[in-house]
Amino acid sequence: MSLLGNINFEQQPTYFDDMKIILQNKESNDRDYRNRRQRELEATPAGCDPEKVDLADYPQWNAEVGYWIGEYTFLGADGNPYVSSLWNYRYDHYKGFITGNVKGNKYRQRNIFMYPPQNILLCKDDNSTVGDGKCGVNGNSKLFMADQAVTTCSNNTELRGDIQGRYQGVFKTRTELIGRDNALLYQVYLDKDIFQFQEDRLFQSQLTTLTKDDSGEFRTRTAQNFPFSGGLSSNQASYYRERKIVSKKAFYDELHQTKKDYKVKKKDLCGWENDNAGRAIATLTSGTRACKEHLKSSFDL
Repeated sequence: MSLLGNINFEQQPTYFDDMKIILQNKESNDRDYRNRRQRELEATPAGCDPEKVDLADYPQWNAEVGYWIGEYTFLGADGNPYVSSLWNYRYDHYKGFITGNVKGNKYRQRNIFMYPPQNILLCKDDNSTVGDGKCGVNGNSKLFMADQAVTTCSNNTELRGDIQGRYQGVFKTRTELIGRDNALLYQVYLDKDIFQFQEDRLFQSQLTTLTKDDSGEFRTRTAQNFPFSGGLSSNQASYYRERKIVSKKAFYDELHQTKKDYKVKKKDLCGWENDNAGRAIATLTSGTRACKEHLKSSFDL
């Protein structure tokens, strides 16, 4: 399974809406998928053991380790900030607090996304909120996570560090290490055999570029989404700008300040995550301690 790509893939606001449709179309294909997966494992090149891949050997994967703070924008098909019917908060400028870690062939990431209050004008059409806040007054937060590992590898020097695999039984995913050890290209395709397409259909394509200067290290990601059915004209896009934070204290200071700036209620701080249908459900605990426990678990890998 691909690593960084799948993490960002699930963070897309419409991911679960798309998955609901897609999974309804694959229920009868699970047995075929298991058979194909077994053939893939049997085809692993001799002398290439995914269990022995060390992600820390590759600059792109090694760079993922640590504390990151991101500034995010998500756009809908009309080019305007995305508006969600399930999560009525702003997507034009929201923030993420992320921890990441690698150990051997495994990667772990924990995210807290924090969203500002919805535009007060949009609240006139829809004043719904999740949790204790009021539309246009209070923001909110949501947790994401990923625990993933390398399942395929290559003896080809040019392909080492690249990762590919299946996701949810219907996606073909691949992450390629590209550039001058400073970028990753991740793409998701719908399996033609499952959906009876003439060829695999592009579902998402995203580029992550790693840069650094005297002021620090940065990740910049742009992603293009494509519709599940119909043409291949992109219907959504995201723009993520993240910076690595060396000081743990500075990381949490900014998290607390963002909570204040967005007026996130105490019970809503780290109090929500997604279920499989994309609906926000309450976490078992909330508040500052819950945030820290969530983010710290990246380093328990």
